[in-house]
Amino acid sequence: MPITYTVRSGDTLGKIAGKHGFKDYREIYDHPANAIFKAKRPNPGLIYPGDVIVIPDKGARLPSATSTASGGTSPTGATRS
Repeated sequence: MPITYTVRSGDTLGKIAGKHGFKDYREIYDHPANAIFKAKRPNPGLIYPGDVIVIPDKGARLPSATSTASGGTSPTGATRS
């Protein structure tokens, strides 16, 4: 069952993905349940405390998100408090 996660100071999508067992932040960022978040934050490296994202079920991974050439990446952008 998907859960919601509220971004905290110091979080990045890569860190959040890793905490929830995903190898690549895009598995969360590109999930259809996060369409509103993605429209609000078109740069995945710039997320802010208080942003709310949906952590999808592991079985609901998107095929395009799991087949990356690098085997998993995370954005290097910063967060602000």
